[in-house]
Amino acid sequence: MKRVAIALLLLAFLCMPVQGYVLPSKNLVIVEVGPGGSSIEKKVAEQADLFFSREMKTVALLGTEGITGYNIRFTLNLQNVSGNALENISLIETIPKEIAQHVGVVKSDLNFLVLETDPVIKFSFGIIEVDGVKRVSYSVELDESRLKAIETAFAGMETPTALIPVSENDCTGIKCNDFNPCTRDYCTEGKCAYSNLATGTTCKTDMVCINNQCQKFKNPDLLLTLGAVIIAIVLISVLLLYKTRKRD
Repeated sequence: MKRVAIALLLLAFLCMPVQGYVLPSKNLVIVEVGPGGSSIEKKVAEQADLFFSREMKTVALLGTEGITGYNIRFTLNLQNVSGNALENISLIETIPKEIAQHVGVVKSDLNFLVLETDPVIKFSFGIIEVDGVKRVSYSVELDESRLKAIETAFAGMETPTALIPVSENDCTGIKCNDFNPCTRDYCTEGKCAYSNLATGTTCKTDMVCINNQCQKFKNPDLLLTLGAVIIAIVLISVLLLYKTRKRD
C-alpha cells in the first residue's frame, strides 16, 4: 500500500488556484538597454495592452525512503489584448522570500536576467501576436515544512511589471500645454494638439473665453435687465408712496 501511495504522489499535481490580474496603469517611460548597448524606450503596460495570470503547481519528489521534498512550479501567462502585435516585451517578477531566499535556488527553462538577488528577475519575450499568449515557468524546491508558507506567499504575490516599447504614435509621458486657458490641450498619435473652447466657457474667476481669449466677464443683456428691475422697483415704490399720501 505504501508503494502505491508513493506512486500516486509521484503522478499527482497539487494544483493551487490560478491568479488573474490586470497590469497596473502607470504613465511612465523607461529607457532599457538592448543588445549592443542600444537604448529602447519602454512603458509600463496597461490593462488595455496585456492580461496576466499566474499558476502554481506542487509535485512531490520521491527518494528511496519516500518523499524527499517538493518541486514548486510557477507559470506566468501573458496575453496580448491590445489589438496590435507587441514585441520586445520584458516581464519583471518579484519573488517573495517565503518562496525563494535568494535567486540561486530559482530555476527556469528560459534564461532570465537577475535584477536583484532578493530575488527580482526579468524575462524577455519576442513578439506576441494579437490575442496570442506567451508562457514562462520557473521553479524552486523545498521541504514539507514550508508548504503552508508557500501557499500564503502565493496568494499575496505582487502583480509583475510588464514593459513594452513606446511607439512613435504613443502619447505616454507627453504633456501638452499651450498656457492658454481657452484651449483644450491633448495628445494624439504622439503629437500635441489644441482646440478652442466655446465662447462663454469659464476660464478664470469672473472671466470667460471670448474669441479664444480669457476676458473679464461682461454681459450687456444682464446689465440692462438689472437696470430695468431697479427702475421698476423705484416706480412701484413711488406709486405706493403716492397712494398712501393721497389716502391721508
